Amino acid sequence: MIFIDPVNKMRPRKELKYFLKNAPRKDNAVSQESLELSDQVDYSTEFTLTPKRMYSLTAQMSVTVLILQTAIEELTQTQFLVSSLNELDCITEDWQLIIQPPPVEKKSPSPLYSDKHPPKNTDGLHYNLIVPILCSDNTIHEFTVILHCNRFFAETHLGNTQLSPQITTCTTPAPYTSSFLSELPQIMEFALDADGEPDQLRALSDTTQSIRTQQKHNTALISGLRIWRIQNGRMRLHIMGDESVGAIFIENILPIKNTHHEATKGDERYDNLNSHFDIEI
Repeated sequence: MIFIDPVNKMRPRKELKYFLKNAPRKDNAVSQESLELSDQVDYSTEFTLTPKRMYSLTAQMSVTVLILQTAIEELTQTQFLVSSLNELDCITEDWQLIIQPPPVEKKSPSPLYSDKHPPKNTDGLHYNLIVPILCSDNTIHEFTVILHCNRFFAETHLGNTQLSPQITTCTTPAPYTSSFLSELPQIMEFALDADGEPDQLRALSDTTQSIRTQQKHNTALISGLRIWRIQNGRMRLHIMGDESVGAIFIENILPIKNTHHEATKGDERYDNLNSHFDIEI
């Protein structure tokens, strides 16, 4: 509908032409106002891993990796080997890995119009698995594992697996008692992506190409693989994959958050700079 102002009467053609020709023109001056960005843009865009902030492995970590291995092997139907940095040879004493966390989108509780679209590669999918663990006392303890990934990752690496409400894996033996396993989180949640470079662990050594050439691993899955542990609304880097080195457990390294601005002592960001163990989501 077109609305016409009833106060101003229509001008004759000649009068309108004269008015447009002699009307005062305003200079199209460019605004000098600057755009202010949120502080979230300047902080927490990446973090660094170094051997100086690595601590010893624990039995809880070993069990968690075993459960995750079992879940991934069930979905991929291939062997998924995970090593720690302690098991690798030819590792330099001074190395650093600069990691950029994946973007986190907070979705609205109610579906938006834009959410109603044909399937896309970026659509989020999740797998719900039950992993039975055979304890040293011959009892079986079950864990629930939830794996998140996008549609492209699922179709590329999990193409033979149909999305089902729940998948039960084979029973995996472990040298731990049922009482010990009952103290661990009974529900474990992980996010999988392939956003890393194929040789994202090359900084560990100049000779990484010969570290695990004798061991077989799923190169297509391992190349650029990153697995994030999700717990209590926060996310931490759990495993990184390299086409030459394989899958490496990395959660026992405290990350150093990198910022674009130098923080000063007494600043809240400075106090949290070296103490943030994980990434908020």
